[in-house]
Amino acid sequence: MMKNKISKTKTFIKENIDSDISEMKLDLVELLMSQQFNAYTLIIEKGYSKDETIEYLKMLGEFIEAGWKKLFNEFIK
Repeated sequence: MMKNKISKTKTFIKENIDSDISEMKLDLVELLMSQQFNAYTLIIEKGYSKDETIEYLKMLGEFIEAGWKKLFNEFIK
C-alpha cells in the first residue's frame, strides 16, 4: 500500500506540478513519505491511549503539513 501511494504521488507530481522534476527531488519525496508512514506506525505500535493517540496524530499532522508546504512552495518548482 505504501509503495503504491508513493508511486502515485511521484507520478502526480511529474504530470501535474513539474514535468522536469529531477529524480533526486522525487527520491526525496519518497524518503519523506516513507518516514511519514513510519511515524504513524510507531504511534500505533506504542500502544497509547485513544486520547494520547489523537493528540500525537494532531501534532504530527501539523508538523508534517508544515514540511510539505515548505517543500512544495520552495523546492518543487
